[in-house]
Amino acid sequence: MATNQPIRKMTRKTTDLLIVVLLCLVALTLIAWFWWSKAGLATSSRIPDVAMQTLDGKPFVFSQTKGKVKLVEFIYTRCPDICPTTTVKMVELQNILKQKGMFGNPVEFVTITIDPQHDTPELLRAYADNLKADTKGWTFVRGTEAETKKLTEAFKFYSEPLDSGLLSHSSTTYLLDQQNQVQKTFGMGIGLDANEVLTSLEELVVKGAQKAAADVQTFDASTPLAVTLQVTPSTPTAGEPVSFAVDVRQGTEMVDDADEVKLEVWKQGSDDHLFLEPTLMSPGLYRLDKAFAEPGTYYVMYHVTAREFHSMDKQMFTVAAK
Repeated sequence: MATNQPIRKMTRKTTDLLIVVLLCLVALTLIAWFWWSKAGLATSSRIPDVAMQTLDGKPFVFSQTKGKVKLVEFIYTRCPDICPTTTVKMVELQNILKQKGMFGNPVEFVTITIDPQHDTPELLRAYADNLKADTKGWTFVRGTEAETKKLTEAFKFYSEPLDSGLLSHSSTTYLLDQQNQVQKTFGMGIGLDANEVLTSLEELVVKGAQKAAADVQTFDASTPLAVTLQVTPSTPTAGEPVSFAVDVRQGTEMVDDADEVKLEVWKQGSDDHLFLEPTLMSPGLYRLDKAFAEPGTYYVMYHVTAREFHSMDKQMFTVAAK
């Protein structure tokens, strides 16, 4: 019996050590989750372009929705507690903003589902209707799993499926300014202070109006637009994507507030003209990619309207046979 005693002591020591290691791992996991859920994007961070879809199937890209202050929440319709509680609090804010004549313009709400496989447009619409969200000033969007992951990672919004079918996720909402830069983050559920959010919304609206007024006062109507169009590659083969990049400047300033940037493309000898709208990728740079199935000579003409100026010019490019 005495020979077994050291083995029992060794077993107890090993067990104690394992318990300590497990506790440390649990503590580290909780700390990481807490940091992720509370950190969010750093303020003044710009949201990257991720193409999502509205309930009507229309594309939704943050860079194409400038000009309004936005309150953004991430939810999923099967969430039993914090998600609907957050949306209800936002509905209360919605009603206050309506009384002030601010809902929809200059303030917009955006709800993004983190469970796109389950949350169909019909389920999201029912969720909005049941909680009395007014979609005239409140956009509900969804995307593919990959698109949703890219957007949540950009916001640093944690989301992880559980065996029960529910999701473990962060508890953060985001306040964006008129340029879609994150200016402040708030909690979700009971952590969302309606009064604090309302004050921050109103401050951003006033700040944006003051900036717009200053821009108008310093607007230089004597400096015309400088527009350049680059086609890459210059001689693509049929079926190969062609990149059209439109650079818009006024003096030394990059123009990211153009009223219209369109590309008109047609094949030589054809009356069929295709009009395309490039996406603002960075200040002053508008771009789109398109492939052409038929070889031949093509023309592309840009149409740019901005700051009381209009500019247009055309360029020829050749699509070679494969």
